[in-house]
Amino acid sequence: MAGGAYVIVKDGKVVESLGVPIGRATNNAGELIAALCGLKAALTHVEDSEELVLVSDSRYVLSSVFKTSDLSKNANRPNVSVLKELGKVVNNIHDKGCRLHTRWVKGHDRNSGNKMCDKLARASARSQKYQQIRGE
Repeated sequence: MAGGAYVIVKDGKVVESLGVPIGRATNNAGELIAALCGLKAALTHVEDSEELVLVSDSRYVLSSVFKTSDLSKNANRPNVSVLKELGKVVNNIHDKGCRLHTRWVKGHDRNSGNKMCDKLARASARSQKYQQIRGE
């Protein structure tokens, strides 16, 4: 069973974090769904014209974020439905006047946000329930 997670940080403080139960899925699907959920949630925390940075230890996710426009040509591509939804969210971010950047971090390293995501994702995968970290 799979789980994903996101952590939203604004002005140096965690404003939202959530572990998401995914059920049966590949690691890539879990990573994409986590990014999708995180970007959707981030839209509720940003002002128009703000910059968003998607930080992930998944190069697959980061390389996929801006490659969603040609999906109609690749209907058999793995995770195509999640990628199409991700493309819609990226368009919503741009429509709000925000700029989206991506940044890769080494997994299982000293990045506190990445550690929190790993903890939430594992807990959601085990329990298949939404998870939050209290007091963060």
